[in-house]
Amino acid sequence: MRGVLSFLGLLLVLYIVMQLARTQLQALRPALPAKPVAGASAATPQQQVVDELNKALEIGRQRAASAAD
Repeated sequence: MRGVLSFLGLLLVLYIVMQLARTQLQALRPALPAKPVAGASAATPQQQVVDELNKALEIGRQRAASAAD
């Protein structure tokens, strides 16, 4: 009897942990992307990251050049 109760308790704890994990994973799931606004660029998120990285690198080059002068 004690073994059955221990097993049921283990199943209950496992169920609770799974429910908490599911809740946390749902919070991490990305939201649906918003529909693009008319007139806005339809660039992909990857392209936006590349563009921002290129801008940051260019700003860094400009700062390095001005600091060297």
